[in-house]
Amino acid sequence: MSPEWTRSGAVPEAKLSDLASSVAGLGVPLDARGLWPVQVARRELAGLSVFERHTEELVDGVRVLDIDRWWAALLSLADAGEFVRVATGLVWRDHVRGMENLAALERYGEEGVLPWIASRVDRQGVLWDVPWCLYPCLLGCRSRRAFELAASIRGVDSDLDDPPWRPYLDEPDAMLRHWLQEHPDEGTEYLTDADPVAAKALRVLFADDPRGAKRRLRRRLGKNRADRLLADQRIAVPPVAAAVRERLAACPRGDIPRSRQPVTMADLASVFRAFDRPRIDPDRPALHVTGYASRGADGLVFQALRSNGAEHSIGIEFTAVGFGGGVHTLDEAEWTLIDAGQLDQLEAGPSDIATVRVRRFEQPDSTLTARRGTNDSWAESLLAAVADRRRSVFLDGRQLHKHLQLGPVFTPLFDWDDWVPPPSDKDIWKFPQADLLVEALRGRHACTTARL
Repeated sequence: MSPEWTRSGAVPEAKLSDLASSVAGLGVPLDARGLWPVQVARRELAGLSVFERHTEELVDGVRVLDIDRWWAALLSLADAGEFVRVATGLVWRDHVRGMENLAALERYGEEGVLPWIASRVDRQGVLWDVPWCLYPCLLGCRSRRAFELAASIRGVDSDLDDPPWRPYLDEPDAMLRHWLQEHPDEGTEYLTDADPVAAKALRVLFADDPRGAKRRLRRRLGKNRADRLLADQRIAVPPVAAAVRERLAACPRGDIPRSRQPVTMADLASVFRAFDRPRIDPDRPALHVTGYASRGADGLVFQALRSNGAEHSIGIEFTAVGFGGGVHTLDEAEWTLIDAGQLDQLEAGPSDIATVRVRRFEQPDSTLTARRGTNDSWAESLLAAVADRRRSVFLDGRQLHKHLQLGPVFTPLFDWDDWVPPPSDKDIWKFPQADLLVEALRGRHACTTARL
């Protein structure tokens, strides 16, 4: 799903599908299907037992690997049954181009990819995600069979090492959790089935976001049916913490209809997982969060200070969640506060006190005087000094709206400099500040502070 915040009104660039880009430009004329002729594909794969790169050649000035040709041939077989027979008979020791490559799903549908993916799950429940397109292909499948396969996976490994260097069972429900997030409607319907898979999925859903999951069930199944299901599974949903209720009651409410796609606690938890988490200095947790409301999809934007070692600069990074499109680190939107030229001059000089120019959005530059700490670089010392003055450098809701080119349907509801991030993504719903963030946005509470 494409996030609604991207370049509102712009016409997206035309690009080849994963399938078309996988078979084109390899020096083989395509047939009426837009694929390699079946007999050509079969000859290419004849005798192949191990999918692993060895050779390359230039085709019209483009570097083509042997595995590029084999992948194109696999996508050009007669039908899903033939693909499954060939693909499951190979030893996979290399990846195809693109981690998010959905060409196999596009070509053969669930009939082709689900048996292939299932063949890559071992007895421990580890999905050997080689090639690494297996995971996104499973997420792209909506059927009950895909739901059951996702529930059976207890770990994912995309390393090319054989044997693997360690078991990947630290998050045994991650695959199922991700699948439920991708398919909320189908997933909710499957939860009502009276079997162990549905019971497991229900508990995974409620472990991440009990109140949000309850609302989701009621919206999909109706109040009575949803409440009976929870009672049968003995799932109790705790109320919002008293301190959060008191803070929300004291806040004015915006005149904006509630969203069809609210930001959930599960969405928020995904922001603070290992690779998506905004980088926050625990000693100076400089973080700014802005909530945007719309009838279609709500969203949150996190701003965090960062020191870019490669570019030797200090700036603001942005992470968006919701807006109809999951979690995104907006690398192209990073805002430089102190450029590399100033830092390079300071690092080369002998002084321990310096004044630098801080670039601000749509405002005159400001100056900042700082002292270099003992054993610290100037980048570390200036980052700490900027963190102490963070309210003057972060973008407010109006500025952020312009900088990120948000669509006109999004209205800034609150801007918080004092929101405290959770210590981890585990049981995030138990953390009152997380509860306040989700409930304030959902209920249109225009709170001016996150203090409880």
